[in-house]
Amino acid sequence: MKKEIRPVHLVGILVAMVVISIASCAESEVTQPAIEEAEISTVIVETATPEPIEVPVVEPTTTIEEVNGDNSEQISTIDLNLGVMGYVILPGESTVRFELDEDLRSALTTWHQGSRITVVGATDQVFGRFALDFSNLTLSRFEDIQIDAHSFKTDDFWRTRAVQNEILESEAYPFINFSPTQIENLAESVPLGESITFNIMGDLTIRDITLPQTFVVSATLQPDLAILGNASTLVDRDNYGLVIPGVPHVSNVEEEVELYIDFVARKAGE
Repeated sequence: MKKEIRPVHLVGILVAMVVISIASCAESEVTQPAIEEAEISTVIVETATPEPIEVPVVEPTTTIEEVNGDNSEQISTIDLNLGVMGYVILPGESTVRFELDEDLRSALTTWHQGSRITVVGATDQVFGRFALDFSNLTLSRFEDIQIDAHSFKTDDFWRTRAVQNEILESEAYPFINFSPTQIENLAESVPLGESITFNIMGDLTIRDITLPQTFVVSATLQPDLAILGNASTLVDRDNYGLVIPGVPHVSNVEEEVELYIDFVARKAGE
């Protein structure tokens, strides 16, 4: 007798087939080989090379070089590009003094034999200007130097009065004046920090007498460009009519007077 196939069995078979098919697809997805990583290409960006910038080189006004003989430093000559620079001699910071020897009798020497002493008179009232040409110092220009004669002082009141009133006659001739006319033995360049020596020749006027006179000058250019220096000369009293008043306890006064100028000069306008 034939068995009757019922619809329910057909449905079951169809369901089983669908399940098997789905399982097969899932297995296929799991067993698929891994996708290879894509190669990453490196992108090189070419940049333009900037053109070099020209930077102007500024030369220093001074250079320092080692001295092989020792470990000290020596500053070389100043940059010639400074050109012409004006200077002013500073009163108050500068000093003019005279010196001469004489015999002085006093109670200490029992008024018989004189004691040899050096008389010193000084003032800080000195005025002057000059212009240095650093490209060639021999072309520098010096103006008149004036000394206030009435401001000279010594260590003794009566001697000071004699110097001011009787010897220099400062009321009538208030200034001693030196007018430069020529520079001699001055180097073309000046080393910083080192002393240079040269001569300044000119006309020296004391009271109403003017005579040629030569000062020996020693000067040093400082790092801040100030100038420190001194100048000296010998003044013959007889040539200028500088007569020492007759005083009983003073004798044997020197004929030659040593005249010194210790000066500080700074750039004009400082």
